[in-house]
Amino acid sequence: LHRRGAFLLPTFRAPRPAMVHVYLYVPNLIGYTRVLLIILSFHLRASPLPFLLLYLASVLLDGLDGHAARALNQTSHLGALLDMLTDRCGTLALLAAISLSQPPLGPVALALVALDIHAHFL
Repeated sequence: LHRRGAFLLPTFRAPRPAMVHVYLYVPNLIGYTRVLLIILSFHLRASPLPFLLLYLASVLLDGLDGHAARALNQTSHLGALLDMLTDRCGTLALLAAISLSQPPLGPVALALVALDIHAHFL
């Protein structure tokens, strides 16, 4: 209630929009889905088609999460970190799957892992 002179008048305020916790931002939910897809794809690495489809889905979602973050104004430090770590884990899972299925390519895959980590973290 608001006091105006000798009268008490009701004050009307627009309801606040519900606050969404950063963990539940749509881009972060897409990031969690990408993590699950990468884990599943690595688990199914012995079957080329399921591996490829799950890994490809993760890559396509990578492009979607950035657009969703900007369109929904849901950018966050957590989302940026999650996106970068998920990209690195996806690359590492792909290179590990290649080296496990094609052992002669193991040293090349290991060199690419070292290059990827050095380029992004050191």
